[in-house]
Amino acid sequence: MDGRAPMAGGQGGGCVRPARASLVESTMLVLLLVYPLGMLLTRGTLDADFALLLLLGVAVLLHARRRRRHVVSAPWVAGYAVAMCAPLLAEFASQLANRRWGWQPYDRAWRFAVAVPIFLALRSIPPQRLRLWRLGVLAGAFGCGAAVLLAPVAYRFDGRLSGDFLNPIYYGDFSVSLALLAVFSQDWGRRDRVWFRVLVWLGFAAAVFAAVDTGARGAWLALALLPLLWPVAHGSAPSAKRSLGLIALFVGASAVMIVAAPEVRLRIAELYANLAQWRRGHLDTSIGIRLQHWRVALLLFARNPWFGVGTLQLPHLMPQLQREGWLTRRAMLLGRGELHSEILAHAAAQGAVGVAATLAVYAVPAARFWSCLHDDAHREVRAAAAMGLAFVGAFFVFGWTVQTFDLDMTTSYYALTVAVLLAACNPLPANPDGNFC
Repeated sequence: MDGRAPMAGGQGGGCVRPARASLVESTMLVLLLVYPLGMLLTRGTLDADFALLLLLGVAVLLHARRRRRHVVSAPWVAGYAVAMCAPLLAEFASQLANRRWGWQPYDRAWRFAVAVPIFLALRSIPPQRLRLWRLGVLAGAFGCGAAVLLAPVAYRFDGRLSGDFLNPIYYGDFSVSLALLAVFSQDWGRRDRVWFRVLVWLGFAAAVFAAVDTGARGAWLALALLPLLWPVAHGSAPSAKRSLGLIALFVGASAVMIVAAPEVRLRIAELYANLAQWRRGHLDTSIGIRLQHWRVALLLFARNPWFGVGTLQLPHLMPQLQREGWLTRRAMLLGRGELHSEILAHAAAQGAVGVAATLAVYAVPAARFWSCLHDDAHREVRAAAAMGLAFVGAFFVFGWTVQTFDLDMTTSYYALTVAVLLAACNPLPANPDGNFC
């Protein structure tokens, strides 16, 4: 047994299904519905939502304890908890090894850890009610497109479109992640009506439209997950013929986008121009600066392979690396903010322990989603598992070219969304005296 209870509404029934939902659960559900759109409209909305969900989650768990519910964590739950705590442990180990202490790096890492009690509490919400969260996802997807269309904001450095308080790269990442969540939410739990299917694809199109307008090339790469995961998500055998057909359709759609969208043509042309300039020795381009940052990240990792140079010390090493000839002045200045790669930045700052912690944040939830996606006994979780796998995969792709978790907001968004989808895939058993399984 993998520890999951049969889903409500499915053939097995059996999940917690109270006649009247508790006030706490209803409040948590409202908070979940709000954050996909609210986080894009107002600064601080997601953090407030996250904090309230944590307080309510702790209340749910304390109530379960008072009722003497026996809590026995299955190995995968323990693995998830360890993975979410790993960034905190990696930062502590790095600071201990470097004997340099500071609280600021923990400000983002703790958000992974506190998502664990939220996840445990969300498992008590019946899946048929938790499924309503996809309405919030659709609102967020439509909101991305509407904001770019009706109230475009030009980024101060290069004029590309973005949100009020997000640069184009992060806004593009958020848009693509919401597009994938929206499209994979189709037929969650039961077959949707035609009008809702149309709504789902319109939400996908709106979010992709926003991502295209931002010019975020790294975000566009994650859209390739759609043809790769679609057959498995819908219970089809991933035959070579079907997979090739979907890939061909995706390539065709991409070609149409290149022809129809001047932003895409411009950004692709800039990519080739940057590479040509790199070969001629002009390094201060978008691609050239990234290549410089990746090189110095690997250099620092080679010098300090186990615990890195320290998160707090990393920005202060950039001038020295410039003097040594590893960075241009512009790359040095930008390197104080980020190194344009999530994994390589942690390799430089925290060494091998940081790399392991970062990979765990991706790999452990992804492994569980993959397991749920392939469990034929619980087909009702297929959409939620596919959403989770696409979401984690997208963030992994985003992290190739930007430090994805460099913002508190981005970390909260990832940790909370993973918690929601894991809870949807793994509800509590029907027996009120049962276990957290």
